[in-house]
Amino acid sequence: MLARYFEKHGFSTVVITMMPYWSKIIGIPRTIGVEFPFGHPFGLPDQHSMQEQVLNEAVKMLQTARHPGEIRELDIPWPQSFDVGYHASHPEEPSQIIRHLREKAMAQVYEEKEGKTGMKLNVKGRIQNTGCNNAKVKKKRNEIISVIIPTLNEQKNVRRLIGTLQPIDRLEIIIADGGSEDRTRQIAGKHCNVISSGRGRANQMNKGAEQAEGDILWFLHADSVISEKAPDQIRHAMRNESVVGGCLTMRFDDRSLLYKMIAWGSNWRAKYRKVIFGDQGFFISRSTFQEIGGFPPVPLMEDWMISQRARKKGKLIVLPERIITSARRFHENGPMRTLLTMLWMQFLFLCGVPTSKLERMYPGG
Repeated sequence: MLARYFEKHGFSTVVITMMPYWSKIIGIPRTIGVEFPFGHPFGLPDQHSMQEQVLNEAVKMLQTARHPGEIRELDIPWPQSFDVGYHASHPEEPSQIIRHLREKAMAQVYEEKEGKTGMKLNVKGRIQNTGCNNAKVKKKRNEIISVIIPTLNEQKNVRRLIGTLQPIDRLEIIIADGGSEDRTRQIAGKHCNVISSGRGRANQMNKGAEQAEGDILWFLHADSVISEKAPDQIRHAMRNESVVGGCLTMRFDDRSLLYKMIAWGSNWRAKYRKVIFGDQGFFISRSTFQEIGGFPPVPLMEDWMISQRARKKGKLIVLPERIITSARRFHENGPMRTLLTMLWMQFLFLCGVPTSKLERMYPGG
């Protein structure tokens, strides 16, 4: 907002930020992106050469930037353990100002992409009727998809997935990190909203959903590969008021016969038994998610349990668009051993064995 004010009055500006992702959404004229912890846009207080380097790059951008909205990311390493700097500077929850700015940014995205006469969004991303006579306006969703990605030491995968998602319109990306000790938070923090959560996939995904602004929640694993067509398929499906959620058609990145058979079984299970697992790209309407209480607080089988609760509220569908899932767990623990262990765990779960006991059997921990 300050940058726009100064630009309006004839002063050129450069914003230095740890989250250039939001610069793109809001439309800041010029941005320098840095991989520093929050609270340190120029670097460490006593590192004058580091601060001077950032400042010089900002001045250089003022002189050479040619296009509105240009973003340049600096490859300047943080000189100490990023984990130390992150926890020292980043609060567990966003401040009221940051929360307000994020909500305003998401509202602006919708107004620019989908806004129509007689409709607007409030700061929570909900449509308000401002005099349009069309009675269907009240039922229209904002169609922003909040992509929630639980992570734990996923630096090798998270950059690729964010890179795929970031150019897609009307997506909000939330990384729900369970205490990564690598550079996952540092990498993701440059491009999207990163929140800290207690470890446990269900807990992390619930925490991410609390921060989400979209009317559609889409839960992805960090090692998943999706196409740019998937969000539009999800939006189209969710326009049917009888549909409350679903998933994509899964296949593995290993194309050998065994993995094709496992993927076929997973897709059959999701289509006919309405049991959807997390690596299938589970999506659900925000209202249904809240109505059924989110993911149950269990160490595993949370995806099975929430899909069974959701199916009681409406249709769960399997979309034709593919999601490619990593076979790394099968490779690490042996394909047949992993498959048989998972099938045995599913049988025990149906027999009522507590998930706390099943957790000890889970391949790879």
